[in-house]
Amino acid sequence: MTVIIILIFAIILAIPFALAFIKKNFDPFEPIYLWCILFGFLYLVKPAIQLIRGTSFRYGGNFLNEALIIAITGLLAFYLGYYSKIGKKIASWIPVIKSEISSKKLQIIAWIFIALGFLGLNQYIQISGGWQAFWSRPHGIAGQAHKTTAYLYQLPELMVIGFLLMCETIIHRKITERKKTGAKGILTLIAAGLGGVGIYTIIWGSRTLYSWLIIAIIAIYFLKKRARPKLKATIGIIVLLYVVLSLVPVYRSFMYLGSSFEKFAKNFNPIRDLASPLQSDGDEFHVYLAEVALVPESIGYDYFNLYGRFFLHPIPRLIWPDKPAFLNSKWDEFLAKSGLGWGSAETMLGDFYAQLGILAVILGTFLSGIFWKTIYEYLRQNPTNRSVIIIYAVILPNMFTYLAQSAVIAFLKWLPYMAPATIIALFLAREKKSPNS
Repeated sequence: MTVIIILIFAIILAIPFALAFIKKNFDPFEPIYLWCILFGFLYLVKPAIQLIRGTSFRYGGNFLNEALIIAITGLLAFYLGYYSKIGKKIASWIPVIKSEISSKKLQIIAWIFIALGFLGLNQYIQISGGWQAFWSRPHGIAGQAHKTTAYLYQLPELMVIGFLLMCETIIHRKITERKKTGAKGILTLIAAGLGGVGIYTIIWGSRTLYSWLIIAIIAIYFLKKRARPKLKATIGIIVLLYVVLSLVPVYRSFMYLGSSFEKFAKNFNPIRDLASPLQSDGDEFHVYLAEVALVPESIGYDYFNLYGRFFLHPIPRLIWPDKPAFLNSKWDEFLAKSGLGWGSAETMLGDFYAQLGILAVILGTFLSGIFWKTIYEYLRQNPTNRSVIIIYAVILPNMFTYLAQSAVIAFLKWLPYMAPATIIALFLAREKKSPNS
């Protein structure tokens, strides 16, 4: 029965690709293809590999068929929302910045973002014991977020936004304005990279951050060219993303004072490390499977309390020190009963299921389909608009967080800085209209 369900799952996942092949209209930047790849990897490939290996699931293995059927149901609900006309109508109502964007102004704003991000980063490190203490432990676990606020420890994301905007101006001048990228432009990009990406990514080493940057820059490049990568290039990009997601956790474990290349080389195993996303114990699918097994019989539904607290979350903890943690209210109980650790990611399906079972999965994935179609239609209706291309490039890659952690965490990732800062930068970088225009 499990094999039959897996085969049906694979066939349903292939539907968008089959339709694109029949219509000869494949756009690798259309969200549904990235969605199907990530969705299939998380909810189909991972359990299939586990079955092939013959190893047991951490918790709830006897609920595997039910979990797979719920995932299929969620995928079908996503298709229903995505292929409806709702997203197209909503996209037509979203405002567009029609003014020309000044590359010079955009670069100035990018540098301001990098500076502000660094100030926030420095403050965060000081709270965590200072630069030397911070760098004396593997980065990613060296910081102290409990004594501060997300408005502070997420402030370094402005550094990454600044770097992305700097990349966009270089690409724009090269492709749209057909200007050569001289030594000054290259040095500027390197300097922005050191400040905007080098410091931030070396310290945190987030897999979602790396994938976000790679996809965003590639999307900007091809969307500006009004071209799409060929099949070989698309496959190459997918392989690159997989390698990055596999190896980032390896290198970041050795990025601290006192570490050495010898320590890294001794613990580096290419075959094991590249295979780790496929067979890691207690990963995203294990969490989802455990939630299907435990909710609601052993752990009650959250009844969307998490989503209600979403509207309270913007209140700074500096003002409200006892603000409840932004987690499923049953999360501690779930971790204790499932035997999973704090590093576990709930996943989109797990989060929806924890709210109100399969009804919440259907509703959540249906609305997700509408959301991602709306974003894509916004681009399709304004394919040459510079601002729209940048906004789309910022939103699309966050699908990794949307699926692997949860939809609500993805929206928090877009806020408070990532999406608003991009829009503010574009608004401020508009060219002034001449009196005669």
